[in-house]
Amino acid sequence: MTGLAIAIAGSLAVLTSCAHPHRVSRSTVDRLTKTGETSVLVFGSVLPAERLSTRPVIRFIHQSDRSAPQYLLHEMAIARGDRFYAVLKAPAALNRLDHFEAEVRWAEAPYDKFTFVRLEEREGPAALYLGEIRISVAQNRTAPGRTMLVDVGDNFQPALEELRRLYPNFKGPILKSPQLRSPAPAPANQAR
Repeated sequence: MTGLAIAIAGSLAVLTSCAHPHRVSRSTVDRLTKTGETSVLVFGSVLPAERLSTRPVIRFIHQSDRSAPQYLLHEMAIARGDRFYAVLKAPAALNRLDHFEAEVRWAEAPYDKFTFVRLEEREGPAALYLGEIRISVAQNRTAPGRTMLVDVGDNFQPALEELRRLYPNFKGPILKSPQLRSPAPAPANQAR
C-alpha cells in the first residue's frame, strides 16, 4: 500500500509540474465550448525589460465608472516572455461582461492600463488576442507615476497557431484587441 501511495504522489507531482501557470486547462476550454458558456479567453504575451528583476503582473478589471465597484476578473504574474491565457466571465453582480480594462505592473509600481476593450453582446465563448505587451523602464523615473513604459505589438500569427495547438476544440470567434486592428482604409476620391 505504501508503494502505491508513493506512485500516486509521484504521478501527481509530475502532472502538477507539467501544468503551465499561465494557461487555462484544455478541459476548461473544452467545457466552455461544449456548454456555450459566455466567456472571453484572453491571450497574449508579456515581454519585460532585461533590467526588471521582478515578474510583471497582468490583471483584468471591470468598473462601470469611478464611483462603481471594481471587479477583479483575473490577475497573474508572468514569467519572462511567456504567453498567457485567462478566461474572463461576468461577475455574479453583472448581467454580462460588457467591457474590461487590462493593466500591467512590476515590483511596487502602480498599475498601468494598456487597453480598454468594449465587448459586443454575444452568446458563447470568444477568444481575444491582446498583443505582445512590452514593458521597459522609463528613462525619467522621477516623473510622477512613470516608472515604466508599456508598448503593445502585434505578433498575432504565432500566438494564433499556439492557441489552436493548445485548444484544438475551441470553436468560438478569435478576435484581436481594438488597438491592434487597423481601421478600414477610407475610399479614395474618384476623379470625375
